[in-house]
Amino acid sequence: MLRFLLRALGLAALAGAFAAAVMDGARSIANGAVALSPTGTALARLSPAKFAAFSSRFHTLSRRGLDDFDLRIAGVDLLLEPLA
Repeated sequence: MLRFLLRALGLAALAGAFAAAVMDGARSIANGAVALSPTGTALARLSPAKFAAFSSRFHTLSRRGLDDFDLRIAGVDLLLEPLA
């Protein structure tokens, strides 16, 4: 059962990466220059409501006194990385 779950998650991640590569590729061809969208931008386009809730949760944590290093560990810096 665990093997199936991990394979399903891997397949979903691969499908998402492929879709992001196609979108970035189309944007790059249209602009005539390489255009990579950050992970946060892609997630915000995919599900604006969930991304807003995610962002507000981390802003709440930062107001409670967590420093930038703690938020980077939590994954906020991953949202700035190119998706594909």
